[in-house]
Amino acid sequence: MSFDYPLTSREQARLDLIVQKVEGDLAAEKLTVDRAEIAQCASIRLAVISETAGLSDSYLDEVKRLPSVRNQMQAREMSEALANLDSDTHRVIARLNPSQKLTLGRQLEAQKQTQEAPPATPKMDAELFAERLLLLRTLSPDVRITTARKWGMI
Repeated sequence: MSFDYPLTSREQARLDLIVQKVEGDLAAEKLTVDRAEIAQCASIRLAVISETAGLSDSYLDEVKRLPSVRNQMQAREMSEALANLDSDTHRVIARLNPSQKLTLGRQLEAQKQTQEAPPATPKMDAELFAERLLLLRTLSPDVRITTARKWGMI
């Protein structure tokens, strides 16, 4: 968490409880957020630092304004609109020329991939790197490249 000073044990305990509550509230809406991002919200920081302040009523709105959560909400809204064949979105798409449709499709696919991107792999030590390199030598060339990318080697 990104506070400007080390938290006391009580503040850290409050932060952990608040983070759990926020994650639970977002999970109910099928949204996720990084724990470090939660601590960026002013209402969360105030609730952690002040024993009497507590969470404001608008803390969830503030969390939903975080870029990662906002992107998830926009992607969900777009997928719901695309699932509804009678939506205005389909009418707008129908009026696009083929080039615009391809561009839109690429943008949607890029959004989808960033949403589903695996978490960053931790740095490999030399031993793990050597072990994986030996494993890669046993694979076929097409699978070798895909696997090396997945492992973060290239």
